Amino acid sequence: MRLLWCVVLVLAGLPSAFAETVSVKDGNIFVDSRQITGGGRDSDPLLAPDGRHVVFTRSGPPSSAMDNCSPDSKKPANAISLWIADDSGAHAAMLAVGHAADKPEDAICAFNNKAFDSSGRRLYFSTPAWATSGATHVIDLGTGQQQFFVAGDLAKVLASCSDDQHVDDVIVSQHRYFVFGGSYDWYWLFGPDGKEIGPVGESTAMADDQCK
Repeated sequence: MRLLWCVVLVLAGLPSAFAETVSVKDGNIFVDSRQITGGGRDSDPLLAPDGRHVVFTRSGPPSSAMDNCSPDSKKPANAISLWIADDSGAHAAMLAVGHAADKPEDAICAFNNKAFDSSGRRLYFSTPAWATSGATHVIDLGTGQQQFFVAGDLAKVLASCSDDQHVDDVIVSQHRYFVFGGSYDWYWLFGPDGKEIGPVGESTAMADDQCK
């Protein structure tokens, strides 16, 4: 697995010779017209910035499917997992596996909204966590370390932002509360270190205009 991560790091940022497309059919991943996985349990593929690797979600057998994402869930840890493979399907390796935890921010039972940073080294994703909010996590493909990033659902990683100041900053949708009662959902900007930079607003439109 470490070898594969090293390959990802070496190739990250290098343009692919040909623009490839990734898709899913009958639970299997295809790169262009080539089927690269089998078994019918794969979904939500995403090409890495190098264009030569694919990350995807793999579900466990039906008997091991998680019914919920609560911290006290006793469902099997292998109910869902995150994988990476090269664009031929070779060197497939598991990056993370779903699991219950004592704290909502530590539990993983989905790999939603997957997004790479500009280097291809850091992979972000969201998972359900609290009643009013999900949690965003990040995996360092160089070390294999996975950790909680911030509360909220991942909206966008500014990997190709034209403003160098904000390249690789992360937009997250968060549920917050007014001082005198009530709540609201806004988008907030965080640095790669997880520190809050400031509010984006009720939508990501302004950030989308700045970071096309």
